[in-house]
Amino acid sequence: GEMNGTALLLGGPDERQAVERIVELSGGSAIDGGVHELLDFAAIVGRLDALVTGDTMALHIAVALGVPSVAIFGPTVEQEIDLFGGGRKIVTSADCAPCYRRECDVSPSCMDLVTVDEVAEALAGVLED
Repeated sequence: GEMNGTALLLGGPDERQAVERIVELSGGSAIDGGVHELLDFAAIVGRLDALVTGDTMALHIAVALGVPSVAIFGPTVEQEIDLFGGGRKIVTSADCAPCYRRECDVSPSCMDLVTVDEVAEALAGVLED
């Protein structure tokens, strides 16, 4: 189905440029959620209809608070994370994954191999559940 909502972009100080660029390209469908201290961040995550994220602190907060999540796994191992029935996992098709590296010079990267369509389909699924 068609998703009509607003994407709230949350990230840390290192992600400011990426957030600003996505907001600019989104045509109004994404807004900058800012950078927050941990408790405020957790409260915001708790108010979301759904979360799309990598294997991050936001994912763990969402799982703890029962927020439906789409978890994208590239460099980390999906078997180590239980969504407790509250979401969908997308696992990269990259042969070199999981590697646990924070930096990578492989192109396309494991995360680049995850498609927008895969994420959109998983998000539609968690919103329907």
